Amino acid sequence: MFTGTILRIVGKKVRRSLHRETFGKNLAVRSRKFLEFQKAHFRLSPVWHSREELTRACAEYSSVLVGSDQLWLPSNIDADYYTLTWVPDGVNKIAYATSFGTNFLPDWLVPRARAFLSRIQYLSVREKSAVEMVRSYAGLDARLVCDPTLLFTAEEWMCIQPPEPVVRGDYILCYFLGNNTADRRFACRLREKTGCKIVALLHLDEYIRADEGYADETPFDVGPGELLNLIRNARYIVTDSFHGSVFSILNRKTFFTSRRIRKEGLLCTNNRLDSLFETLGVTGRLITGEEDVEECLARPLDYEPIHRNLARLRESTSGGAFTPIAEYVLKQGAPSSALPSWTASGTWPMSRPPPPVSWPGSAAPNTSRARSGTPSPRPKSCWTRGSGSASAAPPARSGG
Repeated sequence: MFTGTILRIVGKKVRRSLHRETFGKNLAVRSRKFLEFQKAHFRLSPVWHSREELTRACAEYSSVLVGSDQLWLPSNIDADYYTLTWVPDGVNKIAYATSFGTNFLPDWLVPRARAFLSRIQYLSVREKSAVEMVRSYAGLDARLVCDPTLLFTAEEWMCIQPPEPVVRGDYILCYFLGNNTADRRFACRLREKTGCKIVALLHLDEYIRADEGYADETPFDVGPGELLNLIRNARYIVTDSFHGSVFSILNRKTFFTSRRIRKEGLLCTNNRLDSLFETLGVTGRLITGEEDVEECLARPLDYEPIHRNLARLRESTSGGAFTPIAEYVLKQGAPSSALPSWTASGTWPMSRPPPPVSWPGSAAPNTSRARSGTPSPRPKSCWTRGSGSASAAPPARSGG
């Protein structure tokens, strides 16, 4: 059904096997950094091995949350995990800043989208196009909210970073997931113009031949914290990544973003960049890689109005989808410093109340609270995210 997606996954595995001695060993170094980060910062559920196990486990949770990223890509809707169809009717289902990753769904998927969206009590999405898609496919109103990474300021993200620069000196950070050689050529011309060295993170999603040979430094012992440190301390950033662009904006960096997928269509995920830049008022950052470097450096980049727009988006989010989640985390004992400073009281963007349900071995939840916009008081909440947390064998997805 999704032949292109299958071929890409197979291709990644083949290239990884062919370059096992180089790519494989370096990937193991990076994987260790991510595992260390996971152990230090994540609180994960047990592993469940089937939809049936997931459904039974929901008896231990008051809510199941899906978000954010491109979890409702057509291939992921077809795989039917991030749709939360395995969650019982009586458990709150929440979508926070979830993305379709595309501007439209194929006709045959629309009935399935209507069905799973109609079961979600709290709907919020990341892109303006997703608001329209939810309205068109399910007749429901979804709230436009911040990507979770934008909920925190650059200073608040410091809590997971090394305090000292990972790389010394002035450098251009290249953070590419795609294989567009024009991106790398642009970075090389930027190096010639500025005298800054190139620091590149290679083979992030798969082995990519274009990554070889153009960078001055290519560290692999880089986890999430080190990545944020590299962005924070870079002189310039060239990326094809949505989140590379997000953290460049948060850290007020001079950055340039190329479109990883050139052609429009079902597999094109460029709309998330367009929505981000339009919402925040970012202009002049998109490149093809063929531009004149001097012209690009001369483009204005005023972060004051951009961050005012971001503050308004955070404020809108804090009065809607995020606040009850934050309040719940605080009730579980997390320090208030772990949450954005602007978090305040608010209400859920509720599309419909969950039905009443009786839970074995305990008193029935207070459904009047759930209907008024607050999750029912039950033991804990389950977070289903792109990381695979609280999910059984989640499908592959396109990140970045």
